[in-house]
Amino acid sequence: MARIAAIVLVLGLCMPETLLAWVTFEAGEIDSSTVKPGAYVEIIYGRGERDPVSEEWERLDTARGYIQAIDTETLTIGERFWKKVIALERIQKLIIATSAQEEKRKSSFDLGADLLSVEFQTGQYASTTLINMGGGLVRTSPSIYMSSFFFNKLAFDLGLGLTSWSYDGGNNTSWMTRSGFTYFPQGATSNSVYVRSVMATLSTDNSSTQFGAGGGLGYRHVFQNRMAVRLETSYMRWFRAKENHIAVRLSFGVVLGRKGAFPEPE
Repeated sequence: MARIAAIVLVLGLCMPETLLAWVTFEAGEIDSSTVKPGAYVEIIYGRGERDPVSEEWERLDTARGYIQAIDTETLTIGERFWKKVIALERIQKLIIATSAQEEKRKSSFDLGADLLSVEFQTGQYASTTLINMGGGLVRTSPSIYMSSFFFNKLAFDLGLGLTSWSYDGGNNTSWMTRSGFTYFPQGATSNSVYVRSVMATLSTDNSSTQFGAGGGLGYRHVFQNRMAVRLETSYMRWFRAKENHIAVRLSFGVVLGRKGAFPEPE
């Protein structure tokens, strides 16, 4: 596991940037002849009141989604579970992702590894454990993970932990698998808090498989659309063992398939 985690770190440092283009429309250039439904766009638009002298809005906001409809006064964007209607007069800039960029965005995912975690176990065998990269008995936070963003704000997660250790009289191996969904309110390409749900299995050589469920709350910081660091607090309940596990962990991940979807802000 330590070797796999090291490979993830090297990928993040050595992976080249992806060169992509985009189509940009400024205020006054946006109408039904230039912008068509179905395109995936980033919109910068004004909020609040508009100054009559400077003609500037109180503040600017950003929205991303598929164009659902456009008429002479409004533009509607959204995805499967939400939509937003924006007045054309408020739009300062509209950026359209090309079909190639959108395919990359759809198939984007994070590949990561835990760097450090502290686990607190309650129950019959209460303990506190410090786990370094790829080591330790991994019950709450797997050593490696993958998050697949099939929606901009929703990811499906898979995790794997594997540990082998020796003791008087023999050896033992444990492995854990984890799956669940994670919701990012600010989206896949932005720094965001997140909340996750978890279902997991834990098996060892000398005992049967047990099942657990839990969740987590954390923060994900994205560096130049290439790397992402996560700080998370999570909880897991193992039902057969009647144990509770609480963990605080720091993870590092490589961002794949999402570079250049939109230009970086100047």
